[in-house]
Amino acid sequence: MINNDRLLKTFLELIKIDSPSLRERKVGDYVISYLGKLGIKPTEDDTANKIASDCGNLLVNIAANSGKKKPVLLNAHLDTVAAGINIEHTIDKNTIVSQKNTILGADDKAGIAAILEAVHTVIENAISHCGIEIAFTVAEEIGLLGAKNLDLALFSAKSCYSFDGAAEVGGIINRAPSQNTIEMVFKGKSAHAGADPKKGVNAIVAASKAISAMKLGSIDEMTTANVGVIKGGKASNIIPDHVYIKAEARSHDDKRLDIQTKHMIEVATIEAAKIGAGLDVDIKKEYRAFFINKEKDPVKICKNALKAIGVHPQIMTSGGGSDANVFNEKGIDSLVLATGYKDAHSFDESIKIEQLNKAAMLALKIIEETHAEY
Repeated sequence: MINNDRLLKTFLELIKIDSPSLRERKVGDYVISYLGKLGIKPTEDDTANKIASDCGNLLVNIAANSGKKKPVLLNAHLDTVAAGINIEHTIDKNTIVSQKNTILGADDKAGIAAILEAVHTVIENAISHCGIEIAFTVAEEIGLLGAKNLDLALFSAKSCYSFDGAAEVGGIINRAPSQNTIEMVFKGKSAHAGADPKKGVNAIVAASKAISAMKLGSIDEMTTANVGVIKGGKASNIIPDHVYIKAEARSHDDKRLDIQTKHMIEVATIEAAKIGAGLDVDIKKEYRAFFINKEKDPVKICKNALKAIGVHPQIMTSGGGSDANVFNEKGIDSLVLATGYKDAHSFDESIKIEQLNKAAMLALKIIEETHAEY
């Protein structure tokens, strides 16, 4: 029932609009204009002022057109990673790709397009529904900032479907980890490396010994850890007195996350002390893990919707965070749904037109199945 040609046009228009994190204004205006033509007026919250962005989260509330009033919440994010400026696309064998000098932006403009097309189809065909709520968030790619600043009390829905999964349509992500970001500053003492090296305390040595002693990579079946950034030193003839490292730990179990985080800090503390270096540590809890049982309504509704469009449902686990982590933490059962694109954040990012169509069909069927369920 969706209009495939209109959907493709919408998606191609969306990816032409630059919308790196904190600069989503133009794509936000596109969404506002699109919905306005359907008689729907989104509300923009004050998140822009809180995060120094040029656009806030866009909130949509479409009242039920039947006696049932248990709305569904749909979600996609407006921003892309930074490598999405001046995107040019091509279509090769029914697959949409970039010109290989930028990302494509299907993450998450495929999600935006799918939701817009589903709503368009509902309106023009007067399809019965029990209320449709939408959260188009900003700054997802740089720390879920839009979702974190979104007042979910503005929504009535008890479940949410986030169209932001990098896999073929059919994937239902019902589990994702917590993440801690760990920043460390090793403090040594500078000295001339040739004239008086004994007076120095080498912060790079302290940091390197600490990293070497840390358990990193895949820790167990639920936990990972990584050191991704290291900065320090001014010249080869100066013993460095300052080294900064940025690390992370993730786990589907918060106790294991705490154990891994403490391990990394303890190792760094010990290794710094061994050579007389100081250590400052800052820990930031980025997001909390979630798990939605397969027997709960959101999973059942999604499975039914997928079967209705001829797609086999597949329960999946994610290793990363998304708006759904935040929504779950705030009390709304939220799933991440595979939206058809692959190789996100890379110049090889692509989406098959067939997958884009299925994503929109899935959004529509979730609306219909929610109405049928309640």
